[in-house]
Amino acid sequence: MKLYTSESRALAMLVLVHVDETELPPYLFVMTIEVESSAQFYEIEDSDLPNDRRITENIALEKIGDSIFKARKYIGIKARSAVMPQEYNLILNPLYPGYYDLIKVISVEDYQRDNRL
Repeated sequence: MKLYTSESRALAMLVLVHVDETELPPYLFVMTIEVESSAQFYEIEDSDLPNDRRITENIALEKIGDSIFKARKYIGIKARSAVMPQEYNLILNPLYPGYYDLIKVISVEDYQRDNRL
């Protein structure tokens, strides 16, 4: 189980490039969360990123993430976005001990998807 998040709403919407339109849920929401400053993230360095990470079928990063999450040492992983390399995605591990004490939901808003996405 993983929760994919981003540094910004705009970057979070770019996750739609990975989803076939037939797989989209009927309703979308934008959730703003706050992560306690004491929460530790594993940051994947650029030098550790596979050169072919932008290929959709490449699951190398997913395998890296799975092994990090199994160790339960970090609440999440910070990784450079393949779609917008100047920004970061944060993948959270809800199975991390104390997760619910470190994550706070600030707001949940309906999102009306623009059909051009």
